[in-house]
Amino acid sequence: AANEAVASHLDEAGRELLYRIHEPPDPQKVIEFEQIARRFGGGGHRRAAGFRVSGSASEARIRLMEAVEEYFDTHEAGQDG
Repeated sequence: AANEAVASHLDEAGRELLYRIHEPPDPQKVIEFEQIARRFGGGGHRRAAGFRVSGSASEARIRLMEAVEEYFDTHEAGQDG
C-alpha cells in the first residue's frame, strides 16, 4: 500500500513519523462499504474501495448518509437486497 511505502521510505531516511497500527477490517464491513461505494462509482476492490461525491461537504454528507441508511434498510433481517 502507498501509505506503507511512504512510511518505509521516511523510516529509512531517519525521519521521525507518527503512525498507527490496527487490525484488519471485518470482512463483512468491507463488503458493506464496497456495496455503498458502488452507488458513487467506487468500490473497485477491497484495497481501494473509495469514491467521489460532488457538491459541498454538507451535500455530500447528506447523500452518503442517505445511501448508508438505504443500504441497511434493505439488508435488515437477512434480506439479500
